[in-house]
Amino acid sequence: MNMAGQARGRVTIDVEECKGCGLCVESCPPKCLELEAELSAYGVHPAHYSGHDCTGCGICFYCCPEPGAITVYRVATAKRNAGEGARATQAGTEAADKSVRATQAGTKAADKSVRATQAGTKAADKSVRATQAGTKAADKSVRATQAEGGDHAAAL
Repeated sequence: MNMAGQARGRVTIDVEECKGCGLCVESCPPKCLELEAELSAYGVHPAHYSGHDCTGCGICFYCCPEPGAITVYRVATAKRNAGEGARATQAGTEAADKSVRATQAGTKAADKSVRATQAGTKAADKSVRATQAGTKAADKSVRATQAEGGDHAAAL
């Protein structure tokens, strides 16, 4: 069964890693993998990419029991790249919007902190004025006492 159409992928097989089990060959939907006729240095028939019809599905990669033996490359198309660019732009815009919202939330929190500080400052100013008024009253009382004491001392 050969799937017609332009190749959308490419497969590379590391002959040093391949065990020659044939699982990739059997699992490949477009049947673009085959076992080589010659034996490798390890005495097995390694898998080989025929060079055409790969869909880039990656099933051979997932079926292979040897990690690193098969690498699947997908061919980039203009349509795919445009879609990926639009998704990347949208993701970037969403990230920027999230950043703006976080900045706005931070600004609101800072504004709230400033208002609290201003309220605290107003309360402190009120307390200072009350203390100043109390000090003025105390000063007035002291002067009155001194004035009375001075008169009293003169009368003796």
